[in-house]
Amino acid sequence: AKIEYNSPNTLVFTQQRMRLMLELKITPIQGRSVDTVDFQPQAERAIIQMLQKQGFRLEKELLVTGSFLKFYFDFHPFISPEGLLYVSYALFSQHDCINPIFISNPIQLQGQKKREKAFAAAAQSMSVFLKKELTVSQLGDAATPAPLATQIKTWEELGFNLPLAPADKNNTVIAPNLPLPQNWTYLQSSIANAPALTFNFAPPAQQYAGEVKEIKGSLRLGENATWSGTKGEFVVNTRSVTMGLQELDELIYTKLLQTDLYPEAKLLIVSIKSNTDKIQLGQTQNLEIAAVLSIKNIAIPITATAQADCYMDKDKNLQISLHAQFMCKTVDKTLNIEVPAAPAAEKGNLIFNVNIALRPETRP
Repeated sequence: AKIEYNSPNTLVFTQQRMRLMLELKITPIQGRSVDTVDFQPQAERAIIQMLQKQGFRLEKELLVTGSFLKFYFDFHPFISPEGLLYVSYALFSQHDCINPIFISNPIQLQGQKKREKAFAAAAQSMSVFLKKELTVSQLGDAATPAPLATQIKTWEELGFNLPLAPADKNNTVIAPNLPLPQNWTYLQSSIANAPALTFNFAPPAQQYAGEVKEIKGSLRLGENATWSGTKGEFVVNTRSVTMGLQELDELIYTKLLQTDLYPEAKLLIVSIKSNTDKIQLGQTQNLEIAAVLSIKNIAIPITATAQADCYMDKDKNLQISLHAQFMCKTVDKTLNIEVPAAPAAEKGNLIFNVNIALRPETRP
């Protein structure tokens, strides 16, 4: 999907064709109680003014696309008993929201009577580090700007055309008159070497993505092998959810999903609609699935669009493959959890992609 949205009052740094944007975060003041009236606006002004001196530009309305680099500047103000302001700070890349790539050294922090001076010093320190990181990083944050003279061409113009679809995509054997069993059980992912269930937050936070590794479930077709009347239940082990980073996974298990209290999440299929109700062996069918997703014992109604294929594989075993997508909106509010920063319309919207294969249930 095309990633494009407007971001108001955003700092951006350009170099040739490279475009980099910043998101600023100022946490509440810690330490001695002070008059906090106008503190936030003063801090933001001091940070922005310093970053403008460092070559950043403040855009009142920035059109952000998927090609932007994104970094996060976090500022943590502290008022000492003597009334001096100390500002510690941390710099995060878009690839890791847990481990900062740069943090302030407590020993080197200096208290300031003037608030603006403390925030400006922190902003300058992070800006200098970031510009250096763009050239020397070994963590994946380095970037070599493409020259302005570089022409923009499509993949086809570069000679990378998509190959023709194979004549027999699923290597299937079509047997349209074969009677179908009513009970089916989860087998595996329907795509070789790919996860059966993945998730990601909606753009612009789409880099926060993961997969579920342990799934069990079943499907019971309607009478006479029809989609109407079909019911299903799929259960995932919440400890098998992973976003590819151990520290982030532990945060998911302890604070977000609370896996000790809720070791499982469930998806109950309530109904399925199709323009051709009877299951067509060897033909792709479009479905609309109404279901209830249960996370932390909180029921979330969802509607999924799906495609189904019922076929015989190369070994003449019956299979059903389901490819579906659905969205849970504002999970930050529904589940009372923290989610990545995003514009209000997209914040907390979690997209699921399902690619599963089922086989006829075998009873002992």
